[in-house]
Amino acid sequence: MREHHHTPLYVHPIVWTSGQVRLLGCHFAPKEPRMDRNGQSDAKPAAEQVSTAPQRSQQKQRYQELIWNAAIYDSLKRSGYRAVEFNAGFRFGQHTLVPVPTNGLFWAPSIYPFLAYVNYEAVEVLRSKRFAPWPGSRDSAAAAKVRDIMLRAVQPPNKAEDPYIAAILIAMAQEQQILGRVAASEGAPSSPTQSTASEDTDSETSSQEDPSFEVRVLVAPNTAPQFLSVYSASVPSSFLAKLEWPSRFSPSPPLQIAYRQVPFSPSGPERLRDLLPRVIGMPSGCEGSDASDAAEDGQSAEAPASPPDSPACSSSWLVLL
Repeated sequence: MREHHHTPLYVHPIVWTSGQVRLLGCHFAPKEPRMDRNGQSDAKPAAEQVSTAPQRSQQKQRYQELIWNAAIYDSLKRSGYRAVEFNAGFRFGQHTLVPVPTNGLFWAPSIYPFLAYVNYEAVEVLRSKRFAPWPGSRDSAAAAKVRDIMLRAVQPPNKAEDPYIAAILIAMAQEQQILGRVAASEGAPSSPTQSTASEDTDSETSSQEDPSFEVRVLVAPNTAPQFLSVYSASVPSSFLAKLEWPSRFSPSPPLQIAYRQVPFSPSGPERLRDLLPRVIGMPSGCEGSDASDAAEDGQSAEAPASPPDSPACSSSWLVLL
């Protein structure tokens, strides 16, 4: 990072641009969309997907949001996940720099934070608030115009590859690494999300020297959508070392963020409960990975106990902090 000292580094992840993503060596890799029987793609351009809901009154729209978020939470719970907090702490130089808000961080059974749920509208609100005038300060048309220009400059041209999603994945991997170190110091086994298994001896040795952390993000609009976006990444320890020790030379492979937009039609909570376990799944080696089978059979999978010192889950998970 010393080679890029002219590039802004200490910026909140909500205003990251493609510049920060490239600097860290990250890149998005879209997967092929599913095809219908006629060989046509069911996916739509991201810009069109974000605004498919018809205009509704604010009260009715808020009601639909509550139903939709509750359906997502219930579906994840049936799959064996448990929401325990809402912010992932993004770390830089061995210090927690800023909280990275989400609509919920979910723990899979017996492991560390593995899945984050966010929606497009909440991310856009967070980004807009970064350029809002200070309470009680005087505003003018010129100042408002400058803020609007600054906001447009950090808005991603492709919503499907929002840099904020990359920040969430990295922050979750950092938390997995920290909690893994604490567990190791207490003599507990490492997290199953640390990918150390391999088919041959050479790659197994390399994997053990540079373990990776498996993380995923589920992105959806506030109301029942025509698509769901699932992002996945396997973040190596060598990549996290660049952030933990920014003054050191820490070579690492590029971080690929794979994502796919899964068509969701017909929309509705019942369809959601059937679809989520399949598109998200469980991390390899995770206890209770058969929870998705139970969910597909209509059975409620037993949720894991809350991790030590974690905040209790409450209805406030519906609001992006």
